[in-house]
Amino acid sequence: MRTLLIILIALVLIGGGYMYWSKNSSNNMLGADPTQTDGLIPPEEPAANTSTNGTASPGATVNIGVQAGGDVAVVKEFNVTNQGFTFNPKNISVKKGDKVKITFKNGGGTHDFRIEVYNIGTEVLQNGMSQSIEFTADKEGTFEFYCSVGNHRAMGMKGTFTVTP
Repeated sequence: MRTLLIILIALVLIGGGYMYWSKNSSNNMLGADPTQTDGLIPPEEPAANTSTNGTASPGATVNIGVQAGGDVAVVKEFNVTNQGFTFNPKNISVKKGDKVKITFKNGGGTHDFRIEVYNIGTEVLQNGMSQSIEFTADKEGTFEFYCSVGNHRAMGMKGTFTVTP
């Protein structure tokens, strides 16, 4: 009986350790993208005195691809909420080419946030949940954003997204 108890405890510890290890190692691997450059600008030409395998020769100047004063895309951020069947704000304006991030926080009920002309939107969210969408405003004009759940759009749950030149 005592041996059985020791074996059972050992199995629980081994199983728990394995689950802990596999959870942590898979989380680290899932989000990693070894090809992502995080916005660094690659050098246009290899630096002088470098070999073809990417290592610098003694005394060489190495260009690491970071440019000072370069254009950095600024993201225009908007927080949109709802109260009943009304979005707040009801109007969003940006310029063509702007990077846009809209965070929709559901203030009650079951709703989503969509801009059809850009083919973007959040998932259907429950009360208190939020989700962000990011895109480039590459089409000029005045477009409607709305909730696509049931007849919410027809009940007035919509607003205006304007893109100016």
